[in-house]
Amino acid sequence: MGKRFAKQLGQFIVTLFGITFLTFCLTYLAPGDPVTMLLETADTIVSQELIDETRAQLGLDKPFLVQYANWVVNAAQGDLGMSYSAKKPVVDRMLELCQGQLC
Repeated sequence: MGKRFAKQLGQFIVTLFGITFLTFCLTYLAPGDPVTMLLETADTIVSQELIDETRAQLGLDKPFLVQYANWVVNAAQGDLGMSYSAKKPVVDRMLELCQGQLC
């Protein structure tokens, strides 16, 4: 019984990392710059200095695998990152979408 549970747990962990890595890859390869999307407003011109500073604050100036490792560590602590389109934390956005529904 214990061996079967350990095997299933191992398969779950491998699958979880596989899915999150694939999703992270697809997000990374998506067209557009998440920083300009985050800073973009109607008629505002954003300076390159602000773009670079924001990119550094979000960790987007680091290599891909470092970004993924940082995301995994933060996700394990309950921080799923920032929604660039909604301009708010992902957890807040998820709670917002689930409000009033059984999720």
